[in-house]
Amino acid sequence: MKRSLIQAAMFSILFTVAYYAVQIGLGMYHTIKYVPAIVESYSSSTVLQSSVSFGAAPSSWSGSAEVGLLLVSGIVLFLLCKVIYKGLSQSMKKGGSS
Repeated sequence: MKRSLIQAAMFSILFTVAYYAVQIGLGMYHTIKYVPAIVESYSSSTVLQSSVSFGAAPSSWSGSAEVGLLLVSGIVLFLLCKVIYKGLSQSMKKGGSS
């Protein structure tokens, strides 16, 4: 039981790191491939805004909640895969011995 909990925790941490790595990779890809449409943006003579903001500023609670939910999701995913694997291996043993 202790080994399963350690494996679930390790998988959960790897799952969370992989999620953020994919998010960073996609952000880098979109940044590299972005081509601004300068001609279209200056075609109108409206006044442009004087400040720029990127993304949203989440509170520390929402960031912690996101990481916590990812960790819990990783544990649930690991345990679900383990249950499915055990069920398949037992059904293969039953089917193979007939």
